Amino acid sequence: MRRWIAAVAMAGAAAILMSGCTSLPQGVDAAIADEWTDIKPPTGWSPEPGNCQAAAFTETIYRSNYLPIACTDEHKTEVVHVGTFPESVRNVPSRGGPELLAALAECDAKSTAFLGGHWQDGKLWIGVSMPSSEAWISGTRWFRCEVVQLDDLYGDAVSRKSSLKDALKTDASVKIGCQNYKSGAGFTPIACTSKHNAEYAGSYFGAKSYAALKNKQAMWDACYKIIAKWANVSASTVKYRTGIVTSYPSQAEWNEGDHAVRCWLWLDRKTVTKSMKGAGSKGLPM
Repeated sequence: MRRWIAAVAMAGAAAILMSGCTSLPQGVDAAIADEWTDIKPPTGWSPEPGNCQAAAFTETIYRSNYLPIACTDEHKTEVVHVGTFPESVRNVPSRGGPELLAALAECDAKSTAFLGGHWQDGKLWIGVSMPSSEAWISGTRWFRCEVVQLDDLYGDAVSRKSSLKDALKTDASVKIGCQNYKSGAGFTPIACTSKHNAEYAGSYFGAKSYAALKNKQAMWDACYKIIAKWANVSASTVKYRTGIVTSYPSQAEWNEGDHAVRCWLWLDRKTVTKSMKGAGSKGLPM
């Protein structure tokens, strides 16, 4: 039935066109080609910032797994920013490629502002998720910046029921803080009011290549400067006041944009029962 109706309609149209000098209805000019509007390039969907995700972080986001929830609900990641790749980026960026590293740098800055400090100063991790290749073909060009709290320095994601907004200023569970450190055994988190021999002081971001991280003396010197400022002691005497422990990313992590060297004050066999931040020369004697 539908095919028959379509045939009749086409026959009617042909009759009008063949009528030649027959006058057309008012408002009809018989010019078909000039009636089309410009076809706009395809555009895809885009996620929004300011929400959380119940599922663990994934590198590729499809419409089917885009399920934003309130950050007061139990969640694994928080979306702090949604950016856009330049139009000159033709294909889905590869991990470790310049386009994705630029996106990571933008996420790094946005996350720092959101968290109230650099994410490396906490038990935190940031990830950049992107649309699928199918969505990219349809015109989608976004990237999503997500923040995750970890159960340890380099651990697994934990579930939260609150936002990480300003968490590095207000949430003790996020901060690295004081530790007990033993060579070969690593770090054990502990309250700064309990006996401990190590405390995180800050991170160094000045290494220009992964090979530079292998220069231990240079990394120690850089961390000693960070510790001196953090503890409020002279940079020229800090190495006589404390030892130092550093940690740095793997080659794969470096290639994907993690260039931080974390620095810890380390008192070896000596222990203290308070934070050494701002302790000065009396609190951290030679």
